[in-house]
Amino acid sequence: SGFIVGVTGSINQIDKFVVAVPGKTPNGPNDFEAKNPGDLMYYGIDLTATYSFMELINSKVIEPTLSFGGGYTFLGDESYGTINPGVGVNFWFTENVGLSLLGTYKKSFGDRQYSGTTTPDAPSYSQYSAGLTFKFGAKDTDGDGIYDKDDACPEVAGLKQFNGCPDTDSDGITDASDKCPTVAGTAEFQGCPDTDGDGIADPDDACPSV
Repeated sequence: SGFIVGVTGSINQIDKFVVAVPGKTPNGPNDFEAKNPGDLMYYGIDLTATYSFMELINSKVIEPTLSFGGGYTFLGDESYGTINPGVGVNFWFTENVGLSLLGTYKKSFGDRQYSGTTTPDAPSYSQYSAGLTFKFGAKDTDGDGIYDKDDACPEVAGLKQFNGCPDTDSDGITDASDKCPTVAGTAEFQGCPDTDGDGIADPDDACPSV
């Protein structure tokens, strides 16, 4: 129903860290500086629930997404939790291969104290990613939203209530069982109409309107 649940892992090494400089005027032009914190390793593990708007916008190529989740970050000897809202978009080159772009804001909850750095809050930050994304497994040849393995008519787009088979005239009888697939009729006459109501289906009626 448009929801995707995933787990993401991140690993990095921080070589530039912005810290407060003691003795400088708070909020002044020189009250922060960037410094190398040494061997500061970053690890993150996040659980995310994502909603896809692909079906809502009726597209098979562009897939906007909105996500929300939480995780845990290890930064040097410190660790803390985060909540992670994010937005993204996937561009599908084929049914199974696409380009994924994602931006996430990781709001932190915790204190930190590293070698040469002291500040009351753990860092919150934005994280961006881009890469190829792949779908494995199910295939939907006719693009009707029903996977081939569950589709009785895998090469012709149809309806879920008819196991993927079409009902062109919307009379409740699938085209394969409908003697008049483009004209709405009744089950009594195998999908054909009886316009004059004389009990003889129109294809067999010499005077179908009288």
